[in-house]
Amino acid sequence: MCLKNSFLALLTFLFCAFEVSAQDKSFSSFKHSETERKSHSASCGFDHYHEQKLKNDKNYIERYQQTLSNIKKAQKLSYRMPSGVYQVPVVVHVMHKGENIGEGSNISDSDVRAGIKYLNNYWRKISGTQGDADGVDMEIEFALAVRDVNGNCTDGIVRKDMSQVSSYVSDGVGDLGLPDYDGDWQTNSLKEYSIWNPNKYYNVWLVDKIDGNNCSSDGYTAGYAYYASEHGQLWDGSVVLVCSYLDEFDYTWAHEMGHALNLPHTFDGDDDNPGSNYQCGDDGIDDTPKHIRTMFIDDLYYDCDNTDVNHCDPNFNVQMSPSHTGNGTHQDHMRNYMDYTGCASEFTWGQKAVAKSALINQRASLLSQNGNQSLLPISKAEIDFSSSTTVTCVGSTIEFSDLSSCIPNSYTNEPKQGIDFNWIFDNGVHEAYVSTEQNPNINFEHAGIYNVTLEVRNSHGLSRLAKSDWITVTENALDACSVSSQNSNTDYNCGVTNISFNDLNHSTSTFIPETSMQDFTCLKSTVIEKDSTYLLTVAYQSDNFDSQYLEVWLDWDGDGVFEISNNNSVSERLLSHHISTSVMDTVSVMVIPPSSATLNKLLRLRVVSDSRYVPEVCGKGLSQRADDYGVIVRREVIGCKDSSACNYNEEATIEGLCTYPTETYLDCLGACINDADGDRVCDELEVSGCTDFNACNYNENATDDDGSCYQTISTTIQPYAYDHELVKLIVYPNVEVSYEWYLGETLLPEFTSNEMIPAANGNYSVFVKVNDKSGCFQTNYFTIETLDLTDELDDLGIELYPNPTTDKLYLVVNDSYEVLQIEFIDVTGAVISVHTSKKYEVDEVHELDVSNFQAGYYLLRVVSESKQKIIPWTKYE
Repeated sequence: MCLKNSFLALLTFLFCAFEVSAQDKSFSSFKHSETERKSHSASCGFDHYHEQKLKNDKNYIERYQQTLSNIKKAQKLSYRMPSGVYQVPVVVHVMHKGENIGEGSNISDSDVRAGIKYLNNYWRKISGTQGDADGVDMEIEFALAVRDVNGNCTDGIVRKDMSQVSSYVSDGVGDLGLPDYDGDWQTNSLKEYSIWNPNKYYNVWLVDKIDGNNCSSDGYTAGYAYYASEHGQLWDGSVVLVCSYLDEFDYTWAHEMGHALNLPHTFDGDDDNPGSNYQCGDDGIDDTPKHIRTMFIDDLYYDCDNTDVNHCDPNFNVQMSPSHTGNGTHQDHMRNYMDYTGCASEFTWGQKAVAKSALINQRASLLSQNGNQSLLPISKAEIDFSSSTTVTCVGSTIEFSDLSSCIPNSYTNEPKQGIDFNWIFDNGVHEAYVSTEQNPNINFEHAGIYNVTLEVRNSHGLSRLAKSDWITVTENALDACSVSSQNSNTDYNCGVTNISFNDLNHSTSTFIPETSMQDFTCLKSTVIEKDSTYLLTVAYQSDNFDSQYLEVWLDWDGDGVFEISNNNSVSERLLSHHISTSVMDTVSVMVIPPSSATLNKLLRLRVVSDSRYVPEVCGKGLSQRADDYGVIVRREVIGCKDSSACNYNEEATIEGLCTYPTETYLDCLGACINDADGDRVCDELEVSGCTDFNACNYNENATDDDGSCYQTISTTIQPYAYDHELVKLIVYPNVEVSYEWYLGETLLPEFTSNEMIPAANGNYSVFVKVNDKSGCFQTNYFTIETLDLTDELDDLGIELYPNPTTDKLYLVVNDSYEVLQIEFIDVTGAVISVHTSKKYEVDEVHELDVSNFQAGYYLLRVVSESKQKIIPWTKYE
């Protein structure tokens, strides 16, 4: 039962808080699943800081009144709300106490990113997560900023060492510790130590304590935030306990971001007159009922199936989400993230309208649509990625996370404009798995060792990263003996909280499920080498009434039984330990795989703990829980792991030097892989051609004679009319040759093919040579005496240039003519174009367009009243 008045006496702004103590372990103190579990002692500090501002800040009051008005308007105009998903750039300030990164309050980068992911699970209702429940997709998500205030690449994480601030170290932030914000000239408040431009980034501060308390306290404030009306103010942002931020089952930050986007507590105003009878509160949102906060009602906090009437709003029947319509009971409010409840599972349509309106209006400067570049990449991605595990079973799913720098990541797989992702998962045997999502979930249906490749393309270019042998997929571990407990569906706050072994590190709750066991063998596994030593570490705790016992076993021979002496006379118990009452302890042991350990098979590692008695590794205990993990033992063998290499070693576990054939057509011994004719020349190198050294067309590279050899060539002049017509030479056989044409001993360089146009009478010859190394050649002689040159008088004074040409010819005369006719004649003697012009003056230049002519040889005939002149010319491409 919740003792209402005692909490107000304990804390000035913490609300209902209690600790469940299980003195009698023969029954369950209350029932709830692990995925629904949330500490009943946590509360939100929003009201405390809100009330302070209302008392001390006149401008805040005016902005708050506007917020109330905005809440009403947003609902009325919800039908006009823009569709689509909005992204908010976030900067996380880790306000640590001097620890190394990854220790204590100085949480790791991966932990910071995990908190962003958990937040978006709730706000985007991501399938398969804690946010996938009754509510609506809010279509708002959050991503760490990728561009800092100076335009440089950033990971959106800021670390501030607060170890020298004594008030913060002792009590954190709050009335008992460091103030939230103080705008005087000194740096003496939390947000003065670290903040980015609140108009461009939403700031979040992770703290170890609020008012001296955290998740290990009986009652504590888990976080707080400010309404959107405070956008741009130096105190704006969220403050969240590190312990709440890191808990996937804790919706504290999702709750605080609701406040940041104008969502009040659904019970707003119920404690204006605290006492035994609380008044009904109302958040002003139509599809949430009036009610008293759930934690103020006896025995209701975890009673998620309760159908008692909500007396504040018994007739409430509004459609709240696709799967939830109000029925006037407590279930209408105790599922809401903005209530204080252990059953929270939804935001409503009305809350979505209010939150979206707050973002696109009051917090508009956070959006890229309005020019904010905080989520805009400034360079190619520097790629990295991680996976939820590197070892899994056939048929299991692994989560992959993009960790690339300068690439925004909300972990929702919402497409990002201008950024493309391409994943490839290949084991070299089966068809590769591919995905274009940023953070894909891949179900592996085939055993094998997989290479993983990620390609990221943005406006600055393509980046690529491949990790060899990154994922091991194996058959399931053999079923092992069962474990049960006299008490289940119970959390006595005692048992194992973390296990670490090699690269396996897993934190668990102390909740005892109905089966008393969690099987993580396909989800949380590790690979160890046979001849190496590994540290096994387990953290566990006892309650206030009994000692706690711990044992860890590993089924080395893989027979499904945990034995003190197995088939190979090896003890499979790795660790046995116990602690007295009210103790939190961490114990370790060095583990060396025995020589008889089963290799390359998934083995079970069982961690089992019980209160008051030594646990039963196979059997029933009093209040015990067992968790099974997977371990694969490999013998460390250095060798080539590429099956296509000459020195492939199928037993290799560590990559060594690989050797390959010198050519793709040779085997590892240097012999031809393909040699159809058996001549020891590989088929890929066979060349057909003339192999006779004395032949004109001898081919020194030929390996197979193709019967094409010839010893001589012959040439003949094709019959022609000898009057400005084409002279053509026929060569037999039809082989590749070169030509040289001569008039007497003068080379005619304009002619290099088997065709020539004579421009004068005389003795001609053409020298023909085969274009190879044989030296075969032939010379053909002929005489032309029939060209009619009587009218081709130089006194026409005709000049033609340039010759050869590509597109224009220019004609110049040194005399005046009344009429000149210009004819273009092709190599067959046909007139293809005629131009008649009048009044040619001395030195006048006439342009002739030949751009449409095909490349080749032509004649230009110029005719006056009594004379003519023929000029050969050439058209080039």
